[in-house]
Parts: sequence; structure tokens; C-alpha cells
Amino acid sequence: MVKLRLHQVLSKSGAFRTKDEVLRAIRNNEIKIRNEIITNPNYRVDTKETNVYHNEVRLEPAKKVYYLFNKPKKISCQKNEPKSIYNIIERELKVDEATRRSCFTVGRLDVDSSGLIIITNDGMLASKISNPKNKIKKSYQVLLDRDISDYDLAKLDTGVVIQLDDKDYKTRPAKAHKIGPKEIIITIKEGKKRQIRRMFGALGYTVKELKRISIGKIKLEKLGLRQFKEIPKDEIYDKLFKD
Repeated sequence: MVKLRLHQVLSKSGAFRTKDEVLRAIRNNEIKIRNEIITNPNYRVDTKETNVYHNEVRLEPAKKVYYLFNKPKKISCQKNEPKSIYNIIERELKVDEATRRSCFTVGRLDVDSSGLIIITNDGMLASKISNPKNKIKKSYQVLLDRDISDYDLAKLDTGVVIQLDDKDYKTRPAKAHKIGPKEIIITIKEGKKRQIRRMFGALGYTVKELKRISIGKIKLEKLGLRQFKEIPKDEIYDKLFKD
């Protein structure tokens, strides 16, 4: 039995543009389950057996979709920002409105970084990717402010100490190799906030450019900047979770 909070079910339906709209509908007695008005946004809903109605209209779950996106710099992965990836999804993703509204990014890239992002409305996929037990590899192409020494490069292989929430944190071992005097490909199995920048910063380097080039076996390759590419469910699961 899969149970979600009511506000999550409503958000996933794609019938509402924002979380505020979801909460307003609940507050205004517009949501019914089994002919009973539900006013608790945290009410647990059995998503496989329970029908949810908004103003007497049954809400159908949005169809599951899976897209790759090449995020440019200066675009935020946060909602409600002037230059947000969600604005691009709203304007440019070629699916019906309800499906578009139900989509979200799996993981984030900071505003100054570019590269591969997965966009979906499959909450199960998002949970599996974010679960540390699955150890999903992510690779990044990094341009530094100066040539990195072999000594410092080797430190990345064993983990370096970074500042995280005002505490020391030792990163898990990474795989890093040079592709140019100042250019590195680095692969990690975790995703702390601004981790790559913090790792090189701890060694005395400044990251000038940062681009994610792969997640698991999914590669950015020739996907153009700001382009979407639909990917079948079976393919994305196979490339992320099968050896």
C-alpha cells in the first residue's frame, strides 16, 4: 500500500500551478475523498485505491514522463525565481499542461553550473536516485583557475575535508583525471551542496566552469543547451540501477 499526504497527491495531479494553490483548495473545502471534505493537507491517501475529487471532478494522476535537459548557466533549479528551470518547463516542454505542472527536477545544479538534469514526475525514481544506498555516480567536467598538481588530484581519490553546515565533512572517495592542464573529469557518488566547488576549494583551487556530463550511465553527449530529450522509462531505470 502506497500512502502519500494529500497535498502531495494534489501536486502530482498537475491540476494546480503552485503549492499555494493546492493549500488554498484544501483550505476552501474544495477537496473530497469518499464524499467527505478533507481539510488536513497531511491526510494520508492510499494512492492505489482512493479517488480524490476537486470541486466534484475526479483528479487523474498525470502520466509518467522522463526527460533529459541540458541546463545553461544562470538558470536556477528553484521554483519561484525569475530565471528558473521551471519557467522553461512551463513554456517549452511539449506535453499537456497537467503533466507539465507535475514535473520536477531530480537533483539540482547551482545557478553557476550547467549540464545534465533529469526532469520527471515519477516520485519513485526521484527517491531511488536520492537514496545514498544506490550510490548513483555523477560525473562533472571542471575548469579550474590554474593547473592542478598530481598530488592534489590524488587527494580527491581518498576524500577531502570540506565545510558543510559549519562542520568538517570528509567526502567519499572520488575518481578524478585530467583532460587538460586545468580541466578535470571528476566522478562522485554523493551530492552535498556545492560539493565539487567545495572539494576543489579545500585544495586551494577556484572552479571557473562546472558541467555535469553524466548521471549513472546516462550521458549528456550531444544534447544541445536548453534542449529536452524524452527517454523511455525502461531505459532510464536500466541506465541508473542496472550494472
